[in-house]
Amino acid sequence: MIIRQIAGALGAELHGVDLTQTLTSDVQQAIRAALLQHQVIFFRDQDLAPDQFMRFAHTLGQPVE
Repeated sequence: MIIRQIAGALGAELHGVDLTQTLTSDVQQAIRAALLQHQVIFFRDQDLAPDQFMRFAHTLGQPVE
């Protein structure tokens, strides 16, 4: 996974992650760490079905549906 900071203290793009696949616990932890560090994270060019999106959302916590 490649993390590219977007601006100053806020925002980063995460590349090299396919959110349609089941993520390993190491990748999940790296994504959580990036979110905590950058506050906002972006995943470009992900084509997720609603169930895939919800599966990913659950890796970060309890989503509000």
